[in-house]
Amino acid sequence: MFYIILLLSYLLGSVNFAIIIAKHKGINITQEGSGNPGSSNALRVLGKKYALGVLIGDMLKGAVCVLLGLYFHESINPFLFGLVSVFGHCFPVFYHFKGGKGVATFLGSYLSYLIFVPSENYSGSFKFLIFLILLATFVLIAKFFKVSAVASLITIIISSFFIISDTNDQLVNLMTVLVVLIIIFQHRTNIKRLLEGKENKF
Repeated sequence: MFYIILLLSYLLGSVNFAIIIAKHKGINITQEGSGNPGSSNALRVLGKKYALGVLIGDMLKGAVCVLLGLYFHESINPFLFGLVSVFGHCFPVFYHFKGGKGVATFLGSYLSYLIFVPSENYSGSFKFLIFLILLATFVLIAKFFKVSAVASLITIIISSFFIISDTNDQLVNLMTVLVVLIIIFQHRTNIKRLLEGKENKF
């Protein structure tokens, strides 16, 4: 059962809502805007309504994988399955392993983890405080820099700190670091443009 849900998490992560929604509108989103099949590019290419649908879909698939992982709660940290879904989003089997950047799926997984998985070290009120910290971090940085990549990466890094400090599961900690590094790698073109002062603002 463990390997079945692990595979299912990867396959769910591989479902790309930006590509699906854009295709429904007759658009190949990988050839429009930045070419990235994620919510930021969906906002540029498809507009707010469809970008919101992409964002919700990408977050939900990570959240669902964590919920599936609750089946193993006594023996395996459910966040592991959310991390696998992020890997699927970044390297989807359905799209020749060329996917999105993983931010929404990672945050959806962590939000589900905060809400549904009993914490090893944090109280319920502190978990709610973590959510507020992450929300405020993203909103304030996005408003100040007006660059979604900066807000996304900083929010992801802060999230990973809370994840690692909340569990003694070495596999989850190692996977969290690996997935965060993958997300940073997926943002390599954004980082290059930032260093050149050419990154798109909103």
